[in-house]
Amino acid sequence: MNKSSQIMKMTYYYRIYEHLYEVATMSIQDIAENTGLSRITVSKYMKDMYS
Repeated sequence: MNKSSQIMKMTYYYRIYEHLYEVATMSIQDIAENTGLSRITVSKYMKDMYS
């Protein structure tokens, strides 16, 4: 994985984290809508974050 894709991935992680920090019970659908990411991407990144 090159450096620019690592930076983008960390940016996406942080965007998801910000929404979970505000409302811990926010649904994946709501996070996806608020961040502009797909539901599959949000789900995949959340699994990575919690494992």
